[in-house]
Amino acid sequence: MPTCCKLLTGVALSASLLLSGPIVVRDAQAQDAAAPSQIEREFWASTQQIGTEGAYQAYLNRFPNGFFAPLASAAIKKGANALSDGSLQKASRPATGGPAKSNPGSPQFDPAKIAGPTASSAITQQTGDVFYGPGPITVGWLGAKKQVLVPVGQWVLLGAEDGQSGHTTPIPLTALVLAKLENGPFRSFLLVRFNSKTGGARSTWTDATACEESPPTAPFAWHETESGVTRCVTSALRNPASAARMFSGPLWKVAQETLTKGGGTFPTGSYLLTEMFYTGDMSNYMKVSRIDFGVSRDGADATGNIAGRQKWAEAYSPLAALGYRKKLADEELEAGSRPTTGTAALPD
Repeated sequence: MPTCCKLLTGVALSASLLLSGPIVVRDAQAQDAAAPSQIEREFWASTQQIGTEGAYQAYLNRFPNGFFAPLASAAIKKGANALSDGSLQKASRPATGGPAKSNPGSPQFDPAKIAGPTASSAITQQTGDVFYGPGPITVGWLGAKKQVLVPVGQWVLLGAEDGQSGHTTPIPLTALVLAKLENGPFRSFLLVRFNSKTGGARSTWTDATACEESPPTAPFAWHETESGVTRCVTSALRNPASAARMFSGPLWKVAQETLTKGGGTFPTGSYLLTEMFYTGDMSNYMKVSRIDFGVSRDGADATGNIAGRQKWAEAYSPLAALGYRKKLADEELEAGSRPTTGTAALPD
């Protein structure tokens, strides 16, 4: 079989795609020169495994002139379901926001109104995607992939952004915001910030170091190192004034605008901030911040009390550490679909 045909067989082209444009036959030497790198092959394999339009767009963002770029473009054009021979994973998501309407964040909130791509090229998930937790979603580029553990309940993605650290040699960072859909106003949010690519050597992350050096205080705090991963957990009750400062950042502004666009209302008042830091070798870093409005010290007001949040943090933090190392064995969450299995023993 000619070299060109062997290569095309490897990516399982169907007749419908082959006929969508001209085929250029090159000699073996030219074909070998254009062969994709190992990194691109691995990225393409991940793209096929995910099989969503966002995944194919992420491939094109990373490899705009890549070996598989025509296939990715064709898959997007045909709705990521064009190939009938099973070589592309079919996206299982229904119309965005459909499943969430039975348990909305407010009577008027509709995730379909905010559906669209995020501002990040390091994730394939889209704004308006609804995830049924508990379970992981995979984020980041090859070599720095992580699993974000979505807590119990329905969580909608409000936005994501790319940035970089303040190190001498900056490290690419990505952050995303999820909001919990409940029968009533929005009260719980999850902000996850992580390195989307690796750096050279281990770097010091000042916020994680500050957490490790702070003595245990009320409401709850602890830190430990296990299997080369340092895990630090801290919490604090914040007043409305501190809320105004915290939510003034660009990503939070996007999240608030997105929430409003979907028909929701961003909460105000005091809240409990629970922060978890994960650091390790190769400059890896992840920070999980959960914000719960309506948490009281004693009574079960809204999302519960301090003791309940501490119980959640104790169960969540070691599982998130596995996600930091991409070692969660749980089923990957797909937008709009309920998982058949869930993370055991994770409270709400």
